[in-house]
This record gives sequence, structure tokens and C-alpha cells, in this order.
Amino acid sequence: MMPTQPNIALLRSGAIGDFVVTLPAISALEEAYPEADLTMIGHPSIVSLSHCSDVRNINDAAFADLYSSGPLREQTRDIFAECDLVIAYSVDPDGQLAKRLSSVVPGKVLVHDPRPAGSVHIVDHLLAPLKRLGIPVHCTIPRIQLNEAEKVYSDGIFLEHRLREPLVMLHTGSGGLSKCWPINNYQLLASCLHNEGVHTLFLHGPSEIDRGHQRPDGTVDLVPPTLMDLAGLLSRASLFIGNDSGPAHISAAVGSPTLTLFGPTDPVTWGPRSPFARHLAAENGDLNRLTVDAVMERASEILEDLNSSR
Repeated sequence: MMPTQPNIALLRSGAIGDFVVTLPAISALEEAYPEADLTMIGHPSIVSLSHCSDVRNINDAAFADLYSSGPLREQTRDIFAECDLVIAYSVDPDGQLAKRLSSVVPGKVLVHDPRPAGSVHIVDHLLAPLKRLGIPVHCTIPRIQLNEAEKVYSDGIFLEHRLREPLVMLHTGSGGLSKCWPINNYQLLASCLHNEGVHTLFLHGPSEIDRGHQRPDGTVDLVPPTLMDLAGLLSRASLFIGNDSGPAHISAAVGSPTLTLFGPTDPVTWGPRSPFARHLAAENGDLNRLTVDAVMERASEILEDLNSSR
């Protein structure tokens, strides 16, 4: 039986999208135990999307001990010494992580492989350990809440660049090249949108910079300094178009219309979950076979639907 004010630790590494799809599990824990002391162990810049006040860096040496066979340092023991529940989303083929955690956690330990099997959606897969514990889940849609301070960057960008609606935000990157629609297609798409009177904004991260992206004339290029700045910006998009990547999940989580382009990954499992999320899947998983005309047609349909609903 969990106390009314439990100490809970949740361990979640991975990329941006991996964390966004974990938000319903975090929300369910917060709703079930509103007085809990919740510690998030992950990449601080990514975990910031949850607004958790107690964040530990998963790259710290104290957590590396959990994956080794040597003695656990005192710092590692102290972190988990009062935990009533630890949920670790981690691959643990030999059970080493579960054993190490169980040796220092006085409460319950659940290690859950974050890789979904079959066609189950990733959000539902990550909620499975909570359901096993009998923790109620009221919402299975990832949501990122923004306060006024987190909108300052986007407000400044709109003023500086005199951005107007309809505004389509484009993100050309992803974790692997096979998941990326060709950059020249994005550039052609931006030109097509511009010809229809639709403004465009290219959003970049490290992978796009490495790939040497060049924007077409009449568009704006941006590298938001933080993920919360990115979230604030995406919340003002008339439409976001991008590959299967973290920004697509952020866009859907802030409630913006989102069109995700899928290649080798399965949208049934990995598609952003939101009433405003749509996707296009390339034939045979090859994004080179997804045409600019097909994406333009779907984007125009979404923008027209938005206009008719106003």
C-alpha cells in the first residue's frame, strides 16, 4: 500500500519524442499522488518539458553505477533510500538494473522495456506498468502546458519577423536519415505554400545544421534556444509539418495541427497522439517516394479545415 505522500522516482532516458510520449504516465502518477515527491531521472533539457521540480541528470556517475557490477557508491544509495516506488523505462535484458535498484530501494521497483511489441501505440505501452499497479489513467494524450514566461520567446519572434497567419512551421530533421523526407522537398513545399499566400518558418536543431540545410527565399530560419522555447513557438503554428521526430510530438502535445511524414517507422505505434495530429506514410517506408504534391495536398486540406472551423 502506497503512502499518501510517497517518494517516487521515474527513470527515462532517450530522445525528445521518447520523453514526450511518457508524459501521460507522468501525469497519471501526479494525479494519483498529488502530494508525492516526484524525482525525474533523465536528460535535464528534455525533462524540462514536464515542469518537474526535482530533476536528476541520468548521465551522472551515480546512475552509471546501476548498470555496473561493482559496489554502489553512497550517493546512489542516498538517491533511492526513501523511494516508495521506482519506475525505470529501460532495456534490462539480464535483469541487472532491476537487481541493483531492488538492492537500494525499500519500496517497489518496476523496470519496463520502453520498446513496444506488435502494433500497440507507444503511449499505451508506457502506461502498462502503471495499470499493473492499479494506478488510474484518465488521459492517454501527451500534453505540454505552457506558462506565460514560456511564451516570451515566441512572442518576440513573431514581432521581430512580423510573422502572420496562416503560418506553417517546418522541421526537416530526425534521428536517422532514413526517417527524413529530402530537404529539397521541404524547400519545394515551402515555395508552394508561399505561392498560396501561406507563410513558412523553418525550425532547426543540431542534426539539421549538420546536414547543411538552406532555406528558400521568403522563409524564416530559426534555432530555438531551449525545448520550452520550441514548444512555445510550435503552440502558435497554424500547422506543423515534419518527420517522425521530437518536434512533431511536441507540436501535437501543445495542441497544434500536426502533419508527420513517416518512412520506415510505423505511425500506428509512433504517430503523435492528438486530436489534431495527422500523418502521411511513404510507400514501402521510403520517404523518397513521398511526393511534394501529396504533402501539399494534405497540408492544404488541413489549413482549409482550420479556416472552415473558425
